[in-house]
Amino acid sequence: MDSMPPDTNSSHHSLLFTWEGTSSFQDPAMGIACRTAAHEIFVFAEGSGLLKIDDVPCAFRQGTALVLPPDCSLEWGCLDGNVAGYRVGFRAYQLGGRAPAGRLGEFLPYKRPIDASPGSRLDGLLDELAETAEGMGDEDGVQRFKREVRLQELLLLLLEKDRSNRRLGNGDAASAVKKTAAYLEEHYREEITVERLARLANVARWQYSALFQAETGKKPLDYLNDIRMNRAKELLLRTDEPLREIARSTGFKDEYYFNRRFRQTLGISPRQYAKLHRREERDTTAGPLVPAPAKPSRIVAVGYGLGEMIALGIRPVGADMTVIGRQVVYRSELQNIADVGPLGDLAAIRRLEPDLILHCSVPDESMRSLSGLARTIFIEKNWHPYERLRRIAELFGKTRQAEQWIRRCEARTGQMWARLRPEIGSRETASVFLLLSGQLYVMGQRGLATTLYHPLAFRPPVRIAEMIEEQITFRSIALEQLPGYAGDRVFLLVGEDAASAQALVKLANSEIWLGLDAVRNGFAYVSEAHWNYDDPITKDRLFPVLPVILGRSS
Repeated sequence: MDSMPPDTNSSHHSLLFTWEGTSSFQDPAMGIACRTAAHEIFVFAEGSGLLKIDDVPCAFRQGTALVLPPDCSLEWGCLDGNVAGYRVGFRAYQLGGRAPAGRLGEFLPYKRPIDASPGSRLDGLLDELAETAEGMGDEDGVQRFKREVRLQELLLLLLEKDRSNRRLGNGDAASAVKKTAAYLEEHYREEITVERLARLANVARWQYSALFQAETGKKPLDYLNDIRMNRAKELLLRTDEPLREIARSTGFKDEYYFNRRFRQTLGISPRQYAKLHRREERDTTAGPLVPAPAKPSRIVAVGYGLGEMIALGIRPVGADMTVIGRQVVYRSELQNIADVGPLGDLAAIRRLEPDLILHCSVPDESMRSLSGLARTIFIEKNWHPYERLRRIAELFGKTRQAEQWIRRCEARTGQMWARLRPEIGSRETASVFLLLSGQLYVMGQRGLATTLYHPLAFRPPVRIAEMIEEQITFRSIALEQLPGYAGDRVFLLVGEDAASAQALVKLANSEIWLGLDAVRNGFAYVSEAHWNYDDPITKDRLFPVLPVILGRSS
């Protein structure tokens, strides 16, 4: 009999279902385990507890129904009294076929708990199937036909219930999703899939990811990756175990995959992270320390980190206004911030009477002197922008705000490159050069390059890739060296100073520049140097501008 819903694939319209038997069960709280021989329907009429379907956990309660394929394992343990219900076996045949079909793809909602709360229709179908089972010894053709009809009705009821559940969602879905987040905190070492989490939450797979992201702000596997990364960072700073042991104990399949994910997430390798953070601990404890107040109000920013602070709503009393303050795209928002110079002038900082100094540069001897003025926190300027923002946000209780921006930035970056993708070759390379104070630099993974080097966008040329691998964020080069770093596309960022303007004229008229493939092919772009920062404010303002730089509107 054809009992398919109207929108089911036509290949399933020739299926025939035959009833194999119905039995009731009533089991104590100790649980039960079984394996299906044919297709089976389980309906739980009483009790609640935990299921394991092919070792994947999920919850059940009164009214939960399951449709299981052949050779599927099922275990349950009861949390509320005894478990009681029905098992209905059936086989599926293609019309004209002699052997029963196995799994039917996506047609039946296999292994997905269905909220089929008991009602007269469900109860009546199950009772009639159970009665026909008891009277099989003296059945006639009418009775056989009746039980086949009831089987079709039961399957159709469950299909409709499943569709309704997935469309409307369960009232407890949000609560169940929150519980799976707690589950991840405890079980992050295990191999986990979204399907497993959705079953645990008793929520449809397509609905689960959306609910999880709405509750936590992250996709399920991104949330899991963050948990694993945080545990890994703790181990890297607390132990000297080999990477393979840290990878194993934090849920990564091997040290190579762990190393790659760590770099993708934080921008540096695990060992580099450990080295930098341990050095931070040494450097920030040098010299006499002034205890940091619970809520510092007079903060001085030495070096980079200014954009991150402004984006987080933290306004320092002093910062580098000599170089950074004159170059950034948000310079108009830096009024009434005192200039302490690019290296942090001690006398100027002392006059500001800071209660916290944020040193976002490279560690040097000045940090010992700075730590005598106020609590000094070191932030490595060459860290990946996300890691730099996260560390600064942690200091000021702004972690949630930072994570929201990172998620938004990731989404906007992906959307922008997806729109531009048709105009970019699959393996095109790009280079970023900077003219500042008349000097030419090539950039590694820093500034504009952090946006350009994206899976949907450009790759670095070989020599720049080597710089990135060696953690070299920029390099001063002579004009003659430029072709060795040039990619298929070239981005030239120019400072506003007179020396850079003069150097630009010389460069643009040189045979070296004019001989570049990127220049001859019309893939050379000249813009302002203020786009060579990678703080949140600059990145946000770059999104509508970059497509224009590339020759198209956003």
